[in-house]
Amino acid sequence: GGGGGGGGGGSPGRVLRDVVMGVRDHILEHDPLFLTRHETGDVEVRACDERLAALWAGSAAALDEFPDQPPAVRRAVAVGRLALDPLAVLCSLCSGANGGAGEIASLSLTDVQGSLARGALLAAARRTVETAVAQVGVDLDAAASSPGSWRAPALEFVPGLGPRKAAALLRAVAGAGGRLASRADLGGGGMGGAGGRGAAAA
Repeated sequence: GGGGGGGGGGSPGRVLRDVVMGVRDHILEHDPLFLTRHETGDVEVRACDERLAALWAGSAAALDEFPDQPPAVRRAVAVGRLALDPLAVLCSLCSGANGGAGEIASLSLTDVQGSLARGALLAAARRTVETAVAQVGVDLDAAASSPGSWRAPALEFVPGLGPRKAAALLRAVAGAGGRLASRADLGGGGMGGAGGRGAAAA
């Protein structure tokens, strides 16, 4: 929790991280077979900035996926997903598809952003995310792993796609049994041209 583990030795993030690591070490000291029994591998302790998690917890995507869960549960889900795939969470907050409200524009980053219109902030955020997706790529199998997958919003930021072509791609993958044998299969299902080339490159 908190705003990361940086800063001085007495920062709240650093103190919390040390406490959690102490709990982990205590468990492993008194129960050496804990990792083997639960097949967890190593137990990592990571610090993260909870601002994104809090923002996602109140987002349209979170409320749609977990309508009956309290904000604390949705925030915990967001923290876990940020550890697994932070770019996918960012894409969800930038997305305008499926009722998304582009919540990323509400994230306070600097004192001067108040001078910009919300639309300008969202457009800048989307451009940044598009660049990141182009550099990192998207795991199509993970994005299409299940209906409404939390990783799916990243597809609309693949160069040449956008919300409508991304939705068409997900339908094509679902029609193919949930997986594609090769990138060449992206040429079908209405994914020809620049959209298909962009998706294949990702």
